[in-house]
Amino acid sequence: MAFSGISREILQIKEQLEGPHGRPDLSQHLGHIQEKEKEKLQLTAQLQLAKQNVQDHPEVEAHAQEVRELKHK
Repeated sequence: MAFSGISREILQIKEQLEGPHGRPDLSQHLGHIQEKEKEKLQLTAQLQLAKQNVQDHPEVEAHAQEVRELKHK
């Protein structure tokens, strides 16, 4: 899967920044970026599921509310 390959590459870059390049600050920033990307991916998946629930059950207002809430995160 492409995500796992990219993740391995990022881990290697982080190790190089921490060790040979002597830039643990950049390594830490890279880690924060990875975490934010993970959160974004999870939110995107949740939003897609919520939108599908609205399509499948338009009469349930809670589903529409969930979509609105997820869009504001």
